[in-house]
Amino acid sequence: MIKGLLILLSSILLAGSAAAQFNPISFRNISINEGLSQSSVVDIAIDSIGFLWFATQDGLNRYDAKEFLVFKKNFDDFTTASGSTTGKLAIGNRNDLWIITSGGRLERMNLYDQTIIKVPMLNRTELPPVSCVFPDKDHLWIGTESNGLFIYNLDTKELVHHSTESASLSGDQIQEIYKDQAGRMWILTENGLSVFDNLKVSSHKFLRSEKGSKKTTSCSSVAQDSK
Repeated sequence: MIKGLLILLSSILLAGSAAAQFNPISFRNISINEGLSQSSVVDIAIDSIGFLWFATQDGLNRYDAKEFLVFKKNFDDFTTASGSTTGKLAIGNRNDLWIITSGGRLERMNLYDQTIIKVPMLNRTELPPVSCVFPDKDHLWIGTESNGLFIYNLDTKELVHHSTESASLSGDQIQEIYKDQAGRMWILTENGLSVFDNLKVSSHKFLRSEKGSKKTTSCSSVAQDSK
């Protein structure tokens, strides 16, 4: 009986040990030696075909797992004390790549032919320095460094502006734009979060401090779990 119990216990332990083992993960270093234009990568995106896009401080890189195609673009160095947080890539829904280059300038690349156009204005409105961008179906959500949020309809060309003056946002410095599983848009600012259920009105604000208060909560990233 004891021998049988020991054999059973050994079998359970071996099974548990086997279940705990994972396939090894191999890492590969890709640097300027492999063709990357510069060693400081500030953002990464992957398009629908599978190309990897790397924004570096000296060029935009497209990588197909074998070789690089480099486009001359400059992105801000946010590792320095005087640098900003600009330098972003976002894959759109119309075979395009939205790019925030040095100084918060918004640009758009056609992924079919890799042509790039600058986007200094939308619907006759000059865009201030852009901090982040989120393409969502027929709309482009544009966060700025100090002028709130713009929502641009890619079909009708309508442009909607939200700010603390319109009481739509908790703050005007937009850090990130996030879409949750219910389709709500979370706007992260230097003074809490604002949640949009639709394009025109924000429904909730979180972690917001009253005007003049020194106890502000700067939000820079958000994620959603299974619940």
